[in-house]
Amino acid sequence: MKFNPILVLIIIDFLMNFFKTLPISAFCGFAFLMLCIFFNACSSNQSSEQNKLSGQSLFEENCTICHGSDGKLMAAGAPDLTKSILSPEATLSAIELGSPQKGMPAYGKRLGKEELEKLRDYVLNFRKNQ
Repeated sequence: MKFNPILVLIIIDFLMNFFKTLPISAFCGFAFLMLCIFFNACSSNQSSEQNKLSGQSLFEENCTICHGSDGKLMAAGAPDLTKSILSPEATLSAIELGSPQKGMPAYGKRLGKEELEKLRDYVLNFRKNQ
């Protein structure tokens, strides 16, 4: 879940004005607790389907630093994904297990099976857009 920084500032400002008489350490602890409760309540109202990231957003979050947004960046030895000849199964395996010798991290323990498959499907689309 992405937090709205303006909302966070409004909440902090409100709490600071409301609890001006408390010592700063007590205020900080209370503010942190309230923010955690607030954001936990917001996130628990969403269904698990709404929390699933799309393949594109997973790629943007995890892969663009080396592969670029179009799959062609090739930074730090990353291959051009538009020219990949890996099968869908091999692509999924590469994402899941990574490639330590090339510096690619393994995402198998970070992402669920459904997210790994969405990421693989998004990566495979780079070939079709050529």
